[in-house]
Amino acid sequence: MLESSPAKTKLTKLERLRLTELESIVEPGLKTFDEVGKALEEIRNQKLYRETERTFQAYCRNKWNIARRTAYQLIDAARVMENLAEIGIPKPTKESQVRPLTKLDPELQIKIWEEALELATNGKPTGAAVKKLVDGHLSSEGEKTKPSTKNGYSELDRLRLENQELKEELGRRDREKRPAEIAAELDRLRRENQQLREENRRLTSQLADMTAKYEAVLAKLESIEKGK
Repeated sequence: MLESSPAKTKLTKLERLRLTELESIVEPGLKTFDEVGKALEEIRNQKLYRETERTFQAYCRNKWNIARRTAYQLIDAARVMENLAEIGIPKPTKESQVRPLTKLDPELQIKIWEEALELATNGKPTGAAVKKLVDGHLSSEGEKTKPSTKNGYSELDRLRLENQELKEELGRRDREKRPAEIAAELDRLRRENQQLREENRRLTSQLADMTAKYEAVLAKLESIEKGK
């Protein structure tokens, strides 16, 4: 893991004021997750962390003690909340209720959430209940499990963003580290990327197997129906 060190890029006065405003949203303890997600997204997109940290990952870890994955989950959840706000029905109150919906396109996010509200006895679906509905839909419809580009980042998009951050950091540090250290760091990154590619292939294979089994069951049912 690369350790962060103070950056040399200064923020403008307006940027520093904006960073203070955004951090005042995050600071209350990550309770209002949708507002927190919006704030973190702007900090990341505008690189408002650059005065104290090299990367968004380092900023999340050192400033808020959260992993980059958690930050992205909050960002994705905030986008889903914006989508659900347009339909005028009770919105989720917990990030765990929203997290499964980030896998879906905007229209399906609304459909699944409405169904979750109808099925909940107290009108408050649990995160597990929402996940069950999402998993059931993805399994029966053969939908791809990546987020839509409108409301979230696909896994490949995330990898590109993370790799870009790493490349930028390595570029800034190449004058501070000996060539051997840089080579070792790049080798580690290559191994991590290889592991990610293998995991992606495994998941793709599992999805293909599930789809094939589902189609086989459908074919068998159709054959039974025709034989009646």
